[in-house]
Amino acid sequence: MSITQTLQQVAGAVGIAVMVSILSAKESSFLATVANEPTQAVATGSSLVFKISLLLAIVNVVLSLFMKKPSLKSMGN
Repeated sequence: MSITQTLQQVAGAVGIAVMVSILSAKESSFLATVANEPTQAVATGSSLVFKISLLLAIVNVVLSLFMKKPSLKSMGN
């Protein structure tokens, strides 16, 4: 049980780090190529990260529909 909780914590931290890296890369790209508008760059980066997060959430919901419920025998009853 504690291994699962630890894995969830680590996966959450890695996920946030990846999303912040994507946000930062998109901001830098926007500032270098489009315009020198920091607020617009943050909005562009945030928009991309929210779209990626939405896509991952949809994938999670769809995959959760295919999960099987454990039988009572496997639960120890």
